[in-house]
Amino acid sequence: MQEQGKWEPVNSQAIIQNVGVVLKKRDIGKLNMPTYKFLISKMSFIAHYGLFEFQDEYRDDVGKFVRCLLTSEYTMDKEYNRDQAKRQLDSDFIKWYGKPYCHSCKHTMLGIIEAAEQYLN
Repeated sequence: MQEQGKWEPVNSQAIIQNVGVVLKKRDIGKLNMPTYKFLISKMSFIAHYGLFEFQDEYRDDVGKFVRCLLTSEYTMDKEYNRDQAKRQLDSDFIKWYGKPYCHSCKHTMLGIIEAAEQYLN
């Protein structure tokens, strides 16, 4: 368990890179565990019982996965996850997790969103 206000930043580069590989190869099977955990904890995806079940949900439709990177699985609002990224710097989040962690989450979320938008264009 991490100490309140002192959470370790996420590895933004690795997570964004992994999403990029999934999109470039059009293969959800390339999604790794750290990226999966980030998506379900920060970008409003449901767990689907685990990584392999999550991959099965999107195996036949990577486009659906890409759309959910923007909207989450809970809404059709294309700004939803971008708004959630901005929320990462909320004063309560910074108090609970620490500024470096919150900044890394925001950076990671925005990087994933950018990759999704490039995929759609």
